Amino acid sequence: MLDRIRQRAAELGWWNALLLLVSRVCERATTGHVKLIKYELMVQPLGPDPLLPSNRGVSVDVHEVAPDHPLLLSTTFRDPAILQARFESGARCFLAECRGQLAGFLWVTQGEYLEDEVRCRFLAAPVDRAVWDFDVYVVDSYRLTPVFARLWDVTREALRAQGVRHSCSRISAFNQASIRAHRHLGAIKVGWLAVIVLGSWQCFFSNQRPWLWISWFMRSRPLFVLGDKQN
Repeated sequence: MLDRIRQRAAELGWWNALLLLVSRVCERATTGHVKLIKYELMVQPLGPDPLLPSNRGVSVDVHEVAPDHPLLLSTTFRDPAILQARFESGARCFLAECRGQLAGFLWVTQGEYLEDEVRCRFLAAPVDRAVWDFDVYVVDSYRLTPVFARLWDVTREALRAQGVRHSCSRISAFNQASIRAHRHLGAIKVGWLAVIVLGSWQCFFSNQRPWLWISWFMRSRPLFVLGDKQN
């Protein structure tokens, strides 16, 4: 047990490792009614240079898809109603496939993003030059291949052509693999957000405005703005 704690501390740092331990104990003791969630808030530039050289990842077909794309609809691990709601809100999905099989996807949106894990909203600013990226997924069998880099390169190129220059996201502070992947893309941490869930109550703490917020009903959602807030 002590060795596992030390291993987690080496991966996450002692503070995040302690938060993860407390979160798991609370969830198990209360059958999920009490949770502790922490996000790292990241911003990454969409520069002109691709991750992959032109001769790599050519077998990976990446394209923006419509709501009725068969590979997207085949994702039994995503609620179809949630996917439809994303499209209706203006979100866009870029999908990677290899030999006709789903290899991965990612979503981006401009304007406010309604977080679906806790009751808050995020905004990547300024809205004409920034997007919020979320639900980045790569099929397990393709995680050590060029799929993710190819997926990101095509998405980045499409966004840059429309004047977008950076992307914002929130990542679980307990998911170091995802944090490392984003840092590899040039992402930098600009803040953090911690949420204590107590049944229907949610308490938000952050080093970003509004800093502290208590939500006890569905329409009470704080807004956190990342990126260039001056434009």
